[in-house]
Amino acid sequence: MPAEPMTSRFDVDAYAAAAAARGLAPAPIEFPAACPSTNDALAAALEADPAGWPDFSVYGADHQTSGRGRLGRTWTVPPGAALTFSVPVAIPAGAAPADLGWIPLAAGLAVSRALRAAGVEALVKWPNDVLAGPREKKICGILVRVVEAAGRRFAVIGMGVNVSLSEADLPVERATSVALEGGATGREDLAAAIVAGLAAVLGELFGPAAGGRRAGASAAAQRIRDAIATVGRQVRVELPDGTVLTGRATGLDDGGDLIVAGADGERRISAGDVVHASLA
Repeated sequence: MPAEPMTSRFDVDAYAAAAAARGLAPAPIEFPAACPSTNDALAAALEADPAGWPDFSVYGADHQTSGRGRLGRTWTVPPGAALTFSVPVAIPAGAAPADLGWIPLAAGLAVSRALRAAGVEALVKWPNDVLAGPREKKICGILVRVVEAAGRRFAVIGMGVNVSLSEADLPVERATSVALEGGATGREDLAAAIVAGLAAVLGELFGPAAGGRRAGASAAAQRIRDAIATVGRQVRVELPDGTVLTGRATGLDDGGDLIVAGADGERRISAGDVVHASLA
């Protein structure tokens, strides 16, 4: 049964309890009624006081008034209808620049798992979207930026999940929500499930569990590869310079770049807008 429309404020205490139940260490939580961009707000907070924002702290908002997606696109939804938040993660000093491409993919995996637990059929689209339902509509967008503070680098991982939006509320035709897909979850529990899942996957990619291997050679990276619905599809990729590439997505390389086999041979794509043309 679809979730009831959500009108209440995000309950910080309920989130903290749900996070603790999933084994997350206590961490700062800021969740104002509104802010222009949770990524911008968290980046500024990190630059001012990096020690005050340990890994997997949460900066969210009931209403993100100037949220952005990839390529500078705007993404706004009614207040209280989406789960919009950002978390910081310190990037290990030994991480290669190419390893950072796995961070949005790890976030996509965490979101898709949390949504499936809430009763939503969800899958990950390269590089930073989560799709839902038989028509594979967008339910979540992910945006990662790197911030430098106190001589260290941090990934600021922003996520926006459509939770209680109705058809009339959807920002674009190809979007959907937890409610529209028949799922049921509160934003607090969903956020805790996502953050706990993200912590686990990133720990396997960059932590001791990686055994000193590059992120792309880890067992977690292989699980991400297996979860990417883009692989095996015919795709149309609009590259940042405006050119268009068509072909079959055959896999992800060691840096998480998409490998596309087209008429002119194999290409590795680090950034681009992808459309799934068909099932393999």
